[in-house]
Amino acid sequence: MNFFNELRRRNVLRVATAYSLMAWLLIQVVDTIFPAFGFSASLVRHATIIAVIGLVPVVILAWVFELTPEGLKKDSGVTPQYKVTGKTAKTLDRVIIIVLALAVTYFGVDKFVLMPAREAALTDVVANQIDEARETGRSEAFIESYGDNSIAVLPFVNMSSDPEQDYFSDGISEELLNLLAQISELRVISRSSTFAFKDKDINIVELAEKLNVAHVLEGSVRKSGNQIRITAQLIEAATDTHLWSETYDRKLDNVFAIQDEIANAVVRQLKLKILGNSPTANKVNSQAYELFLKARHLTRSGDPEKLEEATKIFKQAIDIEENFVEAWDWLSINYGKQVVMGIIPPDEGSTLERLANKRALQINPDYSPALTSQAWFSMIYEKDFQAAATQIERALKRAPSNVSSLGMAALLLHKLGRTSEAVLVNQHAITIDPLSTSIRHNTSMMLFYLRRWEEAIASYNVLLRLSPDHTGTHFFIGLAQYYRGEPELALAAFEKERRESVALAGKAMAYHVLKEQSLHQQAFQELIDRWGDTSPIAIARVYLEKGMHDKAFEWLNKAVELKKANHFSPLDPGFSAMHDDPRWLDFLSSINQNTEELEEIKFNVSLLSNVAMIQ
Repeated sequence: MNFFNELRRRNVLRVATAYSLMAWLLIQVVDTIFPAFGFSASLVRHATIIAVIGLVPVVILAWVFELTPEGLKKDSGVTPQYKVTGKTAKTLDRVIIIVLALAVTYFGVDKFVLMPAREAALTDVVANQIDEARETGRSEAFIESYGDNSIAVLPFVNMSSDPEQDYFSDGISEELLNLLAQISELRVISRSSTFAFKDKDINIVELAEKLNVAHVLEGSVRKSGNQIRITAQLIEAATDTHLWSETYDRKLDNVFAIQDEIANAVVRQLKLKILGNSPTANKVNSQAYELFLKARHLTRSGDPEKLEEATKIFKQAIDIEENFVEAWDWLSINYGKQVVMGIIPPDEGSTLERLANKRALQINPDYSPALTSQAWFSMIYEKDFQAAATQIERALKRAPSNVSSLGMAALLLHKLGRTSEAVLVNQHAITIDPLSTSIRHNTSMMLFYLRRWEEAIASYNVLLRLSPDHTGTHFFIGLAQYYRGEPELALAAFEKERRESVALAGKAMAYHVLKEQSLHQQAFQELIDRWGDTSPIAIARVYLEKGMHDKAFEWLNKAVELKKANHFSPLDPGFSAMHDDPRWLDFLSSINQNTEELEEIKFNVSLLSNVAMIQ
């Protein structure tokens, strides 16, 4: 009993109580704050252990020492007239009361303010993880649903003496790929992924692993005058075993029969059970066909002179074979490329592009590539989203594995505000075209619009591995980092961006937040002076970050006038601060992005594959 009284006299119990309360409060604060700054849970545990261990020396010091007007002194050395344990006790009582009040306040704030915010954040994280798992699961389910019924058609090797005959061997490969892609029971990797391996020294097993296929079709083409020799071989990728091979020595007129025979051989070897008839090649005049293959090859080059040459050759093919639907479709694509490259004026080029597309659909109303192009015209130029939806549905019904149609479906879903579904469609397209930079770019951008920062950055980094010089990628990585509160990292990304206009916009934003006003003003003024007529959206973005809403709306309206707002997304997180402004709805209406109207658009995406992708 005397010992307990001595503990009370020396205020040991009060000191222990005050220390315990302060340590508890500190641990609660640390547990809340540390994770927000990226510190690991182990640091919180270490802080807790230190606080617990610290109680022992505090209690010992309270027993040994006493607080006097002259400072800390050993209890044994303090004369009775200088003992102030009563005053110390009252001081400690006040400390305990204050700490308890702080603890109650913290508990209230944590319970009613911080905890709901943490739970909301945790819900978002878990939801994103679930979405990511679902996307991965759907992609894997789609691939697994085919079992070993998957194939990559590699570019056939040009064995002719003339290297200029590459267009013919490449064309035969692509036509075979397109023919096999019409077999719904077979997963066929898209051209852009398989042709990425053209002239590359890579073994079949490694290639198949990269493309995630069980079989590879390769071969060679030799053309001499009107004679062709086509050799094809089907390889089982896992064992690098030749399942089938054949050599065809025929006249050029028989090229379509050869394609049909090769496709049928693949079906037999893979023991595919096809519903309905096997697809067959579209038979046209052989001279027109050869001209078409050459013109398509030139169009893909992207060279201005070759694009103009291709236009003439397409017309020659059409003069020979008036109802050559593929030639009309690619002539339309050719005109579109010439508009983009400034070879022909936009109004003239757009008219020619759409007339050629219209003619292709007159010949074959169900031709999937032409329907996809028509959907683009409806969506981007006419703002007729219902027409675009109908056209894409028809295109996908005809060719459910057409990557261009899938990409257009994803873009339309995004335009309709169904961006989460759009991501799923793009993920599905990636299983067919795993090396496509355009699909990866669109997927990354949609993840960005959904504010799924980590996934967006990871997806953009995959894009950089596929295409290190891809323009715009570093800008969007920087924006994701900027909007999640990391301006220093964002600035580093903006400095890597090759597209100068958006790089300047990004740097202007980062400098503004980092209080580098001189650098901010320099970058922003250069952006306005040099890119005011071509990048008004970027300028509006910077003004909004500066809190200048009137100027931001001024530049958004300028974007509409200059026809630079066709690809603007209302989901862009950089413009969320405008959503409560009445002018926002007026702006959206000016670009046909009225949310209520878009919600009424009917678009059925359940036909995208034989796997239920959209749940």
